[in-house]
Amino acid sequence: MIPIVVTAAPPLFVLFGREFQCTSNRYRQTKVAYVVDTFEQSTAYAVIESLLRGSADALAAIDHPRGCLSVQGGLACSPQNAGVSEVLAAGRAATECVLEQRLARAVQDGDLPAGVGTRALARFVMVLNEGFTVHAAAGVERDDLHASIDTALRSVMALCS
Repeated sequence: MIPIVVTAAPPLFVLFGREFQCTSNRYRQTKVAYVVDTFEQSTAYAVIESLLRGSADALAAIDHPRGCLSVQGGLACSPQNAGVSEVLAAGRAATECVLEQRLARAVQDGDLPAGVGTRALARFVMVLNEGFTVHAAAGVERDDLHASIDTALRSVMALCS
């Protein structure tokens, strides 16, 4: 009789960590490249609108699976593949940080009132954005995502006034 040795499979991130990081970087350079231009918009309102509308367009595009690698891939990992979640969470956190910095600049420039909590506003926008990911993956159409953005932007407009 030959003994059977059962070993745990190595985590996905251990096997493909470098490749996954390259894939993640390529995804940011192609599918979410619109984000770079977003932060160059002239007003806080325009930044937020550009981010949300660009995201909705990308999430509902027909040339790739609906949704977002960063959210869907980062939430569906086993504990053994925590490295994947960590890489993707770091990317989402970096976007939120850049958004917060851009909103802080808008406060300094007088574009947003001094009392606006830029961290809370950046988090609000990212929560909306990440929620759109879930809805797009579930089949919500681009026009419906944009209708929700219209509603969210009314709240943002109230802050910007």
